[in-house]
Amino acid sequence: MPQLTRRLPNLSGGGATPQHTIDPETWDRIIPLFGRPLPADQIAQLKSDLEGATGRYLLRADVATSAPIRDRQSKQIRKYRQALLTFLRLSEKLQVGDEGDFDTGLIEHHLSHPKLDGGRQGKLTEFYDRTREYEEITREYEGMVRAVAAASKAALKTAAFSGAGLQPTKMWDIWVRETARAWGKYVRPVSVRHDGDPKVSDFVTLIDILQSSLAGRYHHHTNGPTALSSAVARALDESPVHDDFT
Repeated sequence: MPQLTRRLPNLSGGGATPQHTIDPETWDRIIPLFGRPLPADQIAQLKSDLEGATGRYLLRADVATSAPIRDRQSKQIRKYRQALLTFLRLSEKLQVGDEGDFDTGLIEHHLSHPKLDGGRQGKLTEFYDRTREYEEITREYEGMVRAVAAASKAALKTAAFSGAGLQPTKMWDIWVRETARAWGKYVRPVSVRHDGDPKVSDFVTLIDILQSSLAGRYHHHTNGPTALSSAVARALDESPVHDDFT
């Protein structure tokens, strides 16, 4: 199984659901899958439900695709921390020896700030002391951040999207389940063949027809009918608890 790009599990919103319309050519390919005549009002409602499910899928897939990739090494925090510690070490060197005194004097000659001008031990010493106070506050804050991060990590393990965060394939799974609910309501209960028959189930054919009418970036499990059938079966077997997360 290929390694998933780990994306953030949060989202800030995706805007209005796209108004998706099933084009006449695609709909003509779907009608034979009914297997029996349906009242006109049911056909219209089924088409509307399929379009609604697909529109929501397009929105969710776009949100998942644009979700920021997780920085699992916390590079920004590490850089910030390292920069702060480097600054502290340089500040300490300015307070040691004749060379440090000389460099300090040069800097203080050009330095003027109301918070530093009144320092009894020199402007840079005052600045250094204030920085160390900030460093202690930062350490305490960092401890709280790490505690919250640890709790969040533990909570994510219980979520269906834990680890990989928002993934386009997960949005595809939700779409399959929503489409199955609409199909089962108006046509027949959804089933997927598991007997090795080369002819795929009508519902798998429906998914194939619908996704083939979308832009390529919304296509998943296109390695043949067997792969698509297996993916649909897995999606139908998954818990729908997060289907309405948007």
